[in-house]
Amino acid sequence: MVIARNSDEGVAGRWLRQPTSPEISVRWFGAVGDGRDDTSAIVRALSAAARSPEKVIYFPPSARAYAIIQPIIITSHGISVRGGEGAVIEQRTWGPPVFDIYNADDVTISDLSLVMEGGDRSEIPTTTVGVNGPTYNAGVSSSGNRTIVRNVSVRGFLSGVKLTTYDRATRTYSGTRVGNIIEDVQVSEVAFGLLTTAQDDLVVTGLTGSYELFPYYPAPPHLIYMSGSSTTTAMTLSTNITIRDCEATNGRGGSAFQFGGIRGGRVTNCTADDCDSLLSTGDCRDMTFTRISSINDANLYAGSLAVPDDASSNIIFQDLTMEMSETNGNRLILLGGVDCRIENADLRVRRSTFPCGPDIAVVGERSSLRNIRISGIDSAGGSTGILYYEGSGHSLDAVEMAGMGIGIQVAANVRDSDLSYNPNLITVNPLLGAPARRVGINEPSAGVDPGIHVKRSERRVPYAFSGGIRVEAGSVSHALISASGPVQILDTRDQTAGMDLTFEITNITTRSLPIVWDRSFRFASPLLTVSPGATVSISFTRTADHIWQER
Repeated sequence: MVIARNSDEGVAGRWLRQPTSPEISVRWFGAVGDGRDDTSAIVRALSAAARSPEKVIYFPPSARAYAIIQPIIITSHGISVRGGEGAVIEQRTWGPPVFDIYNADDVTISDLSLVMEGGDRSEIPTTTVGVNGPTYNAGVSSSGNRTIVRNVSVRGFLSGVKLTTYDRATRTYSGTRVGNIIEDVQVSEVAFGLLTTAQDDLVVTGLTGSYELFPYYPAPPHLIYMSGSSTTTAMTLSTNITIRDCEATNGRGGSAFQFGGIRGGRVTNCTADDCDSLLSTGDCRDMTFTRISSINDANLYAGSLAVPDDASSNIIFQDLTMEMSETNGNRLILLGGVDCRIENADLRVRRSTFPCGPDIAVVGERSSLRNIRISGIDSAGGSTGILYYEGSGHSLDAVEMAGMGIGIQVAANVRDSDLSYNPNLITVNPLLGAPARRVGINEPSAGVDPGIHVKRSERRVPYAFSGGIRVEAGSVSHALISASGPVQILDTRDQTAGMDLTFEITNITTRSLPIVWDRSFRFASPLLTVSPGATVSISFTRTADHIWQER
């Protein structure tokens, strides 16, 4: 390879370099790595690498950072940029990235630390006008296909890595990008660890670090932010994404993971530790989240885990673990969308007041909850564990709760749902007294059949009679009453249409005892007395018009 010689005193002309490796070293072109500007030398090395067979440019270890004052723009396909042990590139101009991969495919950036030195985060960089605005400020910005960013650390930019479809020549978003890979990237002092639009077959593995709000860019920050929507032309959808083994720590200002406009994907083994919230989706379909967890979850927003929109469907959460760090009344999970479900969840919540929460708010259609455990870990209060706020076709199976204010609450406009629970596995905070209960049902207006089917595991509860008996129908299937005086049966609490309830009344005296029923109980043949020493049994079914009808 014939290249211009480095400046040597008294030597002129050109010389022939016969490299012993396929890599083009930036040192050959005058880059030193001593903290002074190496931009021109790096650009020359990149140009030489683009003409070489292997297309590899190498940054050797250096005493200080390789400093640049402009972006290193890569427009040739197949370029590979690699750093030696401890190699650092430092961008000194506030706004542009270190590497701008502009419509170039099959580019790899690896084994480097990328640092933004200086810059006022309260001001929009003027150097980004016409090149995708302030989000151009990234360690690596790519509009190519099959970009690989591997074993790279990024500090101080708005985004660690930005994957975009933006064409700055036309100033529009165009098409999708395919096959990009982000692997073992660490970020700090960024608003977004990874910021993407319109990606197909994206694979992200081992992205870790913190995120924070940038004053000049007030949108909520995230470790991973995949933006997109089926209702806009600026940002098209992403398909078939794979994200695994990612961890956000000390995230402030937004959720750790934000997904928008995804059609098909798997997110596995991802954690938020000491972040403001965990995860949110919007306009996403056919996604599975497995082994997702939050530790020291501040839960500062409308749902630390949220599927808030009707446009999302078939979102599945499996093996979910969440633990609140802050005592507050915000809902922990907001489950909207259509055909979304949570399977195997362990939630630890801090609630200092009652009422508050709920811990899970269901607002979508055909939502499914199965094998859910909710533990109140603040002795002063109690939340509503699960609130079915609206929608139809919901199902609930295998739920365990402790320290609740209300275990399960069903609003009056919920329809056609099957809710199954074991009242023995739902305990309320005893300090809350009478307002606390296992199940609360808000029935619709008289004559409306909501189609709610509440299935309780059989629970036979003894009552020592001492005045009027009020049975909590949501937690009792058989009320066993030992009567020593006149029996008065008041209307029950927490009932819903279709619920069954049986009374077994035993007269433990030597005289007949009268039974007085609330007017909501209706009989084929009224049961008004119980003989001395006798036991009588009578069963009722709750109707849609608020009546207990004898069966």
